Amino acid sequence: MVLAGGSMPAEVHARAVAVQNAYIGLWEDFLRNRLSVAGERALALLQILGTIPEGSKDADLWVTEADFLYIAGACHRNEQALLERALACYSRVLALPESTGNCNARRMRAETLMRLRRYQEAFD
Repeated sequence: MVLAGGSMPAEVHARAVAVQNAYIGLWEDFLRNRLSVAGERALALLQILGTIPEGSKDADLWVTEADFLYIAGACHRNEQALLERALACYSRVLALPESTGNCNARRMRAETLMRLRRYQEAFD
């Protein structure tokens, strides 16, 4: 993982790495329908992500944040505020020149729109 903004304090980098390392386990919990566990883990990991300055986040970390917001929103009865934040993160990533072809981010953006019942936008 190469974080934006060049070097960063070691403690911030360590938090970013810890969050990235939790990524697969969180998705496994979500996909195995352990929704209460996944929802709470996602919220806890989002608190850690919140301590990382925006200028230090690269595309991968923005996608990670978006995915965690998506999982948290889905696990909390499609909570609109969380899903809207996920949508903003996916849109931010897709606006980056190096990420315009990121099919995973595009797919998750569409899934988020569907959870928000914005079906026309999801299929545009």
